[in-house]
Amino acid sequence: MKFGGAFAFSCVLVLASCGGSDPITVSDVWARSSPSGVTMGAAYFDITSVDDDSLVAVSVSSDVAARAEIHEAVKAMDMGDDEMHDHDMGDDEMHDHDMGDDEMHEDAMSMQEMDA
Repeated sequence: MKFGGAFAFSCVLVLASCGGSDPITVSDVWARSSPSGVTMGAAYFDITSVDDDSLVAVSVSSDVAARAEIHEAVKAMDMGDDEMHDHDMGDDEMHDHDMGDDEMHEDAMSMQEMDA
């Protein structure tokens, strides 16, 4: 009976996913060519859904790369409201991106679009 319940629950999930989904938009797309000898590159874009709380599940593929990935970037400081926003890493361990001196290094945490 456990199998039947799990199967029925799976069917409900599949049917629910067949309904209309909230639309997403892709904006602010940009990329630049990699330097000579570098075998990887990057493209940047924003994926936005109508409902800010919705989970956006996506996959990515590429005709020009053997592997493609999507990574989420979170702003550590919102420059618009002059407030600091702490993102708890969940432990007190020093990570590769930690400068180790308890100073705020704004340049180390921001990404800026550069002209090609």
